[in-house]
Amino acid sequence: QTVLECHIDSVARHTWEDVERVPLWDPNMDFSRIITKLTETADIVTYGGGANMLVSARDLVTARIYRKTALGYRMAFRSVNLDEVPETKDRVRAHLYLGALQLRPHPEHPDTKTIYDVITLFDLKGMIPKMIINSIAGKIMVMDTEMKVKHFKELAE
Repeated sequence: QTVLECHIDSVARHTWEDVERVPLWDPNMDFSRIITKLTETADIVTYGGGANMLVSARDLVTARIYRKTALGYRMAFRSVNLDEVPETKDRVRAHLYLGALQLRPHPEHPDTKTIYDVITLFDLKGMIPKMIINSIAGKIMVMDTEMKVKHFKELAE
């Protein structure tokens, strides 16, 4: 859980619509793009990150869905296999069993801050010893969160 310095609707809009711009502000991402838009609230996207922290480059192909709720927004993600996006030799295809994101207005600053809750269950795949996976999985999430905090702070300014 973290707090983003931006209005909840702006966080939701940028999180959902600006997938292809993520590499412009997150140096850990090499690419991200929408493969197909299924509905206004569901699509399939691909992401790729470069090698870091003893792990070679990875990519993901995920189906995403979101809903606006009385409390904010909820998004869910999971890996899918598509013939249109084959695995490549330069990246390992990771598997996201489930990712969930909840956005809520901050109770003390609902017009300027958003509570960002995220949980994921993923397999980086490849030949990585468990000791390394255990030491870097949390670091990857922290790096991702730090980039989001910085990005949304800049957007709010």
